[in-house]
Amino acid sequence: MTGYALLVPEQRLILAGILFLTALGELALALYRFVCSHKWKYSVLPIVIYICLLIFLSVAIGTPVTEEAVAYRMMVPWIFFPILSVIVMAHSFVLLLREYQKSKQQITPNSVKEAIDRLDCGICFADESNRLILINHRMNQLAFQVIGSYPQTLSEIRLALEQSEETDGARDGVKDGVRRISKDPLLYRFPNGRIWKFQVDLLEAPGLEGYQQMTAQDMTELHQVNVELEKDNKAIGESIHKMQEMILRMSDLAREQETLNLKMQIHNDIGASLISLSGLTNGENEKDAQTQVATLKKALAYFSSRPSMEREGGDEGENEENLAGFAEKCGVALKFEGNLPEHEGIKNLIDCAVRECITNCVRHAKGRFVNVRLTEEGNRFCCTITNDGDLPDTPVIEGGGLSSLRKKVEEAGGQMEIGCIPGFTLTLSFMKNERQR
Repeated sequence: MTGYALLVPEQRLILAGILFLTALGELALALYRFVCSHKWKYSVLPIVIYICLLIFLSVAIGTPVTEEAVAYRMMVPWIFFPILSVIVMAHSFVLLLREYQKSKQQITPNSVKEAIDRLDCGICFADESNRLILINHRMNQLAFQVIGSYPQTLSEIRLALEQSEETDGARDGVKDGVRRISKDPLLYRFPNGRIWKFQVDLLEAPGLEGYQQMTAQDMTELHQVNVELEKDNKAIGESIHKMQEMILRMSDLAREQETLNLKMQIHNDIGASLISLSGLTNGENEKDAQTQVATLKKALAYFSSRPSMEREGGDEGENEENLAGFAEKCGVALKFEGNLPEHEGIKNLIDCAVRECITNCVRHAKGRFVNVRLTEEGNRFCCTITNDGDLPDTPVIEGGGLSSLRKKVEEAGGQMEIGCIPGFTLTLSFMKNERQR
């Protein structure tokens, strides 16, 4: 193989230059190891390799002064230079990569400073004299907006924050003011709209007595959530207050409804009792005397304050009593035309209306017949009640029974009409799709 010395000068210079560049890689490796470890012992091997390569190059490309040097240069093949360059280059690259990965896994002052600077929150540390010994980029930016310059001591930042509290963020020398929006915790709104919480803590770790730490946390999203929660809580409180008022009104309505039902029940029982009493005085219905006396006792029981007074059948018994039996007690013939509706609420209202008409028929018209006609007109259900007996001389004035009945019908969504020409007529009408209460 052709020796290195037999190549033309340009070729020898190119090979020597490549080897020199690879030697510089070993020098860079030595310096990097020293920077990472601060110890020369880890850099000895790369320096030795670098020096050996320089000596080899100086001998290879230098001017020979002896015959032994000329023979040495003739013996070295030219291919040795690129092979050596590749080996040295691979050695430098692998070790540099390994040292870089190793340095990333080690905790050094630089790595600590770099990690602190990358924090999204602001942080700084001060010694016993309040002099800042470490501050990250975020705290520097926040302090500049508060003070108007970069801080040197922790007291500068604290004093500027206190002045922001007193002057509402408007101070001379500061371009953009900082506004305090909360005292506990200390929250400050900055000109860009972000909200930061500042907090100072004393370090208690061994060897750090007297050192202080100030942190600044971005509370913008949390503050907005708290504001929304306060609004929601206020709205919920108002809703609860309205619900309580509705419950009170419902209680009043329930009591009023119970009172109304009781009035109608008393009215019906009294009417039936008076009719029974009238029949007894006239010598009528003597065979049904026991039943008439029981009805009279039931009516009188409403006005008795003695809990021991017996009410035969009670409210449930009266409700379950059919209209035919009630009419028979009153000495009235009852006739139905048509079919009752399926809705229980309308059925109960018709029941009350028929009882009221039976009572009024006997008391006022001195009649003995009541007719109930049930019809359907399109989407409306109608109930028309008429009776025989004396015709009313004057327009019918609603008393306790009719007034209570009208109120219940209207509350159920129906209508009630009273006519007296040519005879007494009571008409109830309900919409089929009307939701009854």
